[in-house]
Amino acid sequence: MSEIRLNLIVAYCLSKGIGCNGSIPWNLRKDMTHFSKLTKKTENPTCVNAVIMGRKTWDSIPEKFRPLPGRFNVVLTRNSDLKSILTDKNVTTSSSLDEAIDLIRIKISNGEIENVWVIGGTSVYKESLNSPYCQNVYVTEIQKDFTCDTFFPTIPEKFQVSEDPNVPADIQKENDIEFQFKVYKKLN
Repeated sequence: MSEIRLNLIVAYCLSKGIGCNGSIPWNLRKDMTHFSKLTKKTENPTCVNAVIMGRKTWDSIPEKFRPLPGRFNVVLTRNSDLKSILTDKNVTTSSSLDEAIDLIRIKISNGEIENVWVIGGTSVYKESLNSPYCQNVYVTEIQKDFTCDTFFPTIPEKFQVSEDPNVPADIQKENDIEFQFKVYKKLN
């Protein structure tokens, strides 16, 4: 069996808010570029990465960007109707995180997928943080508060801030908003 390592990636404001009314309340191009770069980066050029998301996160992505290009998209939903309308070969549905992991494990064994990224929303993040497969949490900490109705769960103490050569550590600024990229790695 291939080892699965889940990486979570999220941007949140001071109150750990991640969204409002189905969209992201801030517009930070550098963060979107960071997200795209990390979730697409592979060592093996013949592989792609998988992104796992809940149905509401899928719905929040503008149609012209669905599925997220250059990645294998897995949408967690109990709605069997969604599967029938998703016809792109780079997107599928799973009824649970465990089912998604089983599907991705096969694709890793076949040399199709290299890394696995969980991209939201709240319930998918919470379940993933508690999964034994979760290894890293990539966070964009926005140093401002926004009105949000969706929040990121508390990162367990078994994760500690760590350096990552792919992640700039300095404070970023865009649109008068300061933010910082951080990586929380699971302690063994």
